Amino acid sequence: AMGLAVGLSLQGSLSNFAGGMLIIVFKPFKVGDVIEAQGTIGTVHEIQIFVTKLINGNNQTIFVPNGSLSNGTIINYS
Repeated sequence: AMGLAVGLSLQGSLSNFAGGMLIIVFKPFKVGDVIEAQGTIGTVHEIQIFVTKLINGNNQTIFVPNGSLSNGTIINYS
């Protein structure tokens, strides 16, 4: 039961890790590209293992989980 609980609690983190690896390997975008994903538009500032850091037009920092990025639609304007 404890193993099941730990596995379920790590499910989101493992999804983000796997998404980060897919982004790094297949490179649908790179640092400096302007992308639209998860309803936000911004310039890719940094690609990390679990999240991608975007900066939008209002100079706000947006962290998008890589799990949802790899499973969702990405529009690359660059």
